[in-house]
Parts: sequence; C-alpha cells; structure tokens
Amino acid sequence: MTTILITEDEQVVAEDLRITLEGFGYAVAGVAATGEAAIQVAEAARPDLVLMDIYLAGEMTGIEAAEVIRSRLDIPVIFLTAYSDSEIIEEVRKTGPYGYLLKPFNEQEMYITIEVALFRHSMDRALRESEQRYRLFVEHFQGVAFRLSMDLEPVFYHGALSLITGYTEAEIKAGKPPWDTLVHPDDRGLYEGEMQKARTVPGYTNEFQFRIIHQQGAIRWIQAFIQNVVDARNTPLFIQGSLYDITSKVEAEERLRALNEQLDDLVKKRTMDLETSNRELYLKNRALQVTTAGTRALVVAGGEDELLAIITRIVASSGAYRALWIGTLDEHGTVRSQAAFGDTSCSFPEPPYALDALPPCVQEALKKEVVTVMGECKDDCEHCTWNCMGREEQGLVGPLPSTTRMLGGIFAVLPPHLVPDAPEITLFRQMAQELSFVIGYLRAGDREKMAFEHITRILEQLATLNDQIRNPLQGIVGYASLDEDPRSKKIIDLSLQINEIVEKLDKGYLESKKVRSYLERHERISPAPTGKKEHAGPRRNAARASPYRYQEHRW
Repeated sequence: MTTILITEDEQVVAEDLRITLEGFGYAVAGVAATGEAAIQVAEAARPDLVLMDIYLAGEMTGIEAAEVIRSRLDIPVIFLTAYSDSEIIEEVRKTGPYGYLLKPFNEQEMYITIEVALFRHSMDRALRESEQRYRLFVEHFQGVAFRLSMDLEPVFYHGALSLITGYTEAEIKAGKPPWDTLVHPDDRGLYEGEMQKARTVPGYTNEFQFRIIHQQGAIRWIQAFIQNVVDARNTPLFIQGSLYDITSKVEAEERLRALNEQLDDLVKKRTMDLETSNRELYLKNRALQVTTAGTRALVVAGGEDELLAIITRIVASSGAYRALWIGTLDEHGTVRSQAAFGDTSCSFPEPPYALDALPPCVQEALKKEVVTVMGECKDDCEHCTWNCMGREEQGLVGPLPSTTRMLGGIFAVLPPHLVPDAPEITLFRQMAQELSFVIGYLRAGDREKMAFEHITRILEQLATLNDQIRNPLQGIVGYASLDEDPRSKKIIDLSLQINEIVEKLDKGYLESKKVRSYLERHERISPAPTGKKEHAGPRRNAARASPYRYQEHRW
C-alpha cells in the first residue's frame, strides 16, 4: 500500500487531508507540523510521497524541508499552498517538485496529482538506474559504442576508442584521419560492403571482423556489430553498433591453431612411426615364421610327406601367405611329395607325376631355377586365373635349390597388402633355402639309415660266412695233417690261402662294426628292430688247439 506523509501546520487541514487520502486507499505515514519534524518522520517511515505545505511553523520552510528530503531520501514531494504568485512558483520549481496543489483542494485533482507524481518518480528512478548502469558499462567498456548518420558521418564514439585506434574521439569525428583510412587495405572491400548494406537495407544487422592500422602502425583485429535503426515507417534513421578489439583473441587462436597443427603433425608422425614399427614387427615376425617353419617341422616329422604337411600348417596359421604349394622331386625329376593350403588358382595332380604336369609358370621357374613373379609368364598358360584383372593378390614361384640338384619347387600367394618387391623376394628365397636344407637333411638321414642297415646285413653275412668256411676248413686241415704225402700238403696250403682270405673278411667285419658303433653313439642311427640276435662274430684261430703239425698256422 502506498504511504504518504502529511506536512501541514493547520490541524484541521491536516485531518481533512488524512481522511481524504485514506478514502483514496492510501496509508498515512504520519502528520508533521514543521519542516524539521517532517524530515525526522520521513527518515523513520520512508513514505512513498510527501504532501508539503510551503509555509510551516518553525524556522524551516516547506521548500527547505522538501529539498532535504529529496536530496537525502529521494522521496517525491507535492507542495500545498494558498498562494500562486510567480515568485513562490519559481522557488518551488528549483526543488524539482512532482506537483503543486492550491488550497482549497479538489479531491479529484489531488488524486490525479498524487498518481502522476508516483508514476513520474518511478520512471525517474528507473531512468537514473538505467543511466547509472549505462555509465558503469561505458566506464568499464573495453570496446567502442558508436552512432553514424545515414551518410556515415560520426555522431559519437564512446569507450576505448583511443586505446584501440590511437586517436581521440574528436580527431575521428573531425575526420583526422577519416575512419575508412584506418581500415586495413585488404579488408576495405569487406568493410565498405557492410556499411553500404547498413545504409540501404532497412533494419540491416550483422556481425563481422576486419583489421585496422593503429596510429603506431600495429595491426589490430576488430569485431564489429552494426545495426540499421528504423522508425515506425521502416525508414532508416541512423546506424549504431559496437567495436571490440579482439587482437589478443585472434593471436591466441592463431597460436592455438599452430599448436594444434604441431600436435596433429606430431600425432601423424607418431602414428606413422607406430604403423612403421607395427609393420616392421609384423614383417619380422612373418619372416621368422616363414624361415623357421621347416626347422620346426623337422623336429617332429617322420618322413618327407609329413614334413611338407607340417610346414604348410605352420605357414597357414601364421598368416604369412594366402596360399602355398610345396613339391619335392626325386632323383628322376618326378614330383614325389607335395602339400598345399589356400587357393593357388593352379591345378596340381596327385603325386607321383612328371615335371611337365606342373602349371607352366611353375615349370618355367623350376627350369630357369629363378624366383618368378606370377603373371610374368602368363602367356604360357591359357587358363591361368592370374590373367584375370579381378585378382588382387600377387604370387611368387621358385625352386628349392641344392648344391647337387634341385630338390623341388615352391609357390606362394602374397597377402593383399604386400607386393613382390625386392625384400619380399629375398624372404621367399630364404624360405626356399631353409626348406631345401631341411629336406636335404631329412633325405641325408634316410640315406644314413639305409647305409646302417646295409652294414648290419653285411655283418650278419660275414658272421654267417665265417661259420660256413672256418668250421669245415678246420676239419679238412685236421684230416690232411694225418698224412705227409704231397697231396695232403697241397690241401693244407690251399686251406691256408683260404684262411688268409677269411682273415681279410675278418678285418672288414671289425671295421664295419666300428662304423656301426660310431653311427649308433654319435649320429643316433639304429636299424629297425628285426627280432634277430646279432652274431657273436667269427671264431678266430680255430686250429690253435690242434695236435697236428700245422697247428702254428692261424685260422
């Protein structure tokens, strides 16, 4: 509820005013008869409005009391008086009153005057607050607020104009220098285009950036906001806007952009290094898998067929190749063993088969004993799918070399991401050499076992031959010693010759046993078990205990 302070020294008038105000719905904050009392009540009650008689009891007039209340408390005052001469009105006007009522009062006029005074005071207070906010904004505003006429003539520049441009508002308004000359030459086209739109397009609003040249020559980045203000008929009245110095922001963005570019370059480099490391690791692991497949297979393989099968399984599980074929040749050039995995797109018959049954590319590579990239000899094979353009993989084919003769061939299909370059061909050759070694080693082991078995058979034959010759020969010599005729002597001489032959066989028997013992101890070669007992060896000096004359001869 609105509260009103009555300042009136006539009690009857004051009471009439109280009744009237309460009838209007106002609350009476108090009644004061002097100016001093009015100030005290106003400070204590803080009324919304004061009705002030000009002539009061006491030393202070109503005009003086009103000035104190207005300046201290910002409370609107309506003066009450029975006088309306010009001198009094001029005195009252100096205090900034919100109304003037002549006695006797008209109630309707009083009500209207009070309501208008309250409204004006609220508007004045809002205006002052707005001005204070604007003043505070301008004082702390880091940009420039401006207004231009429709001819682009400056009306005002408020804010940090001198800080941004190096020139004062007076210099810019006087055209010393003209504003458009401050704009960077590279941005004048943009600036003039925006200002032309602001002049010609009603209600045009936009935000843009441009550069200016500071008085000291530095380049400053400006963020501009412009607006075309129009009247009720949509006619442009003036151009207003604001300017902000965003040089620090732009420079920070440039530094950030440079740092981001450096970071991106660093990330790309690290990514490339990682990809390179991963690729090198993959290639090294792949090379290890490929070049050791034969040795690992040799540990468990019992024969050549099993060796090739294990090698292909190892290579397949490693992912080193998409497909692989390995074939070995016997001494007659016939393919005797083979193993494969994956789709080689070539047809290989079941072994054994002749060399000319191989695909032409494989035949050509084995014939030349060189590593060949699949497709280089594609004209030799009409049905070879390596002629098809849709095949992305590339293949390599080459021999399994040996110092004496070629052991076989190998055909590999590369993964899609690899090409048959020099390192890849070198790896392929290393794999072929390693496979040749293990195949040769396996075959050498087979030959040693065959030689061992052959030695064992010879030993058995020698032992049997010893029994079959020496035992009968001992009897013949014994019977011949009974007579001393020339015939018996000849028989004994012939028997001695036979005994010398048997002695030589004995030496061969002993040397063969030494060889077999060496192979058993150092090469771990042993014949397949046959269930037979080894013969104890030839009995020597069978005639040593003979009582006959030729017993000194060794048998």
